[in-house]
Amino acid sequence: MLTLDEKIDIVKSDLLSRFSGCSYTIQILLWDDNTDSVECRYGDNNLKLHTSRYYNNELTYEITDISNNTFTIVDENGQNKLKSYEHR
Repeated sequence: MLTLDEKIDIVKSDLLSRFSGCSYTIQILLWDDNTDSVECRYGDNNLKLHTSRYYNNELTYEITDISNNTFTIVDENGQNKLKSYEHR
């Protein structure tokens, strides 16, 4: 069984092999049944989200179009800090 650090290295290496030197975010999801998912994400200038994911002993890669998503920024109390921003 791989450690979380090893899974992070796998997804990070996969994403950086596709986009050398890019900025990225690591997300780790842990569940009560002792399973986990480790993701490395990069958003490009064309509003595509690239995700390398290690889950269930499998490495996957996906591209998500986020150009039609609406984002809302809220403060620590859940109040709208800015109006919703819609990409067009």
